Amino acid sequence: MGDRAYLGFAPGRRPAVEVRIGTRWLPGELRSWIRRGATWWAHVDYVLPGDGSHTATVMATSIRSTDPRAEPPPGSSEDGSQRQEV
Repeated sequence: MGDRAYLGFAPGRRPAVEVRIGTRWLPGELRSWIRRGATWWAHVDYVLPGDGSHTATVMATSIRSTDPRAEPPPGSSEDGSQRQEV
């Protein structure tokens, strides 16, 4: 299965992140990194003010955090392309 990879975080150990939804940065939690083909995606839970919790899968460039565990997997590039296996 060379075109996919998964790196998950257990509940209670998920890094705090901010996720870009549209033009807004919202607080959230990184559930996992998922590689599809050559692109890494972040699966996140986030809170939309006045609308509660949501789950989304976004490109790695739509995530930011000061937690080193939230860094994209090794071999990642800033634009989400040319990623390597983890």
